[in-house]
Amino acid sequence: HPEIAINFISRIGMPDFDREQIDIAVLFGEGRWPELDAHILHDEEMVPICSPQLVAGLGRPPQAKDLRSFALLHIATRPRGWADWLSASGLSDIDGENGPKFEHFTMAMQAAAAGLGVALLPTFAIQDELATGRIIAPFGQPKASPFHYYACCPKSRARLPKIRAFMTWLDQLKALQALARSSGKQDY
Repeated sequence: HPEIAINFISRIGMPDFDREQIDIAVLFGEGRWPELDAHILHDEEMVPICSPQLVAGLGRPPQAKDLRSFALLHIATRPRGWADWLSASGLSDIDGENGPKFEHFTMAMQAAAAGLGVALLPTFAIQDELATGRIIAPFGQPKASPFHYYACCPKSRARLPKIRAFMTWLDQLKALQALARSSGKQDY
């Protein structure tokens, strides 16, 4: 659809669709926005990561219970991330609320790579860094987050042709990605 112009704006929080002249926003959450038409784009899995040097002194492969020995690095947009992950891992005796907080996951990843602690990050955001060996994920498998990414628009605009075309394209792309994953191929 070459007739549709796409402008990207990055922010944390709910946009003002009218004041900012935004047609569609990608939002992160539970999808409970009564005034919005929300289409799920992507699930999220979270996994603890750190620098290899941080755990080298253990003298054995790290285990999830070793997390109590390190600072837990938090992402401001996921305030319950650690508490949820620890609970899902059966580690209710580790305090998942305390530790340094970072505005963006890239900042938390840099802090973890620098050896400042263990960050809980979305798997999609760390693939390149994991591949370089700069960070590792030695504390267990990723856990599903209760939150997702959604393409959202005001319900009053959901039937506009340009919005329907864009949402249809997103749905088609998501279907192609699912097909590629099921056949063992990489995402697009």
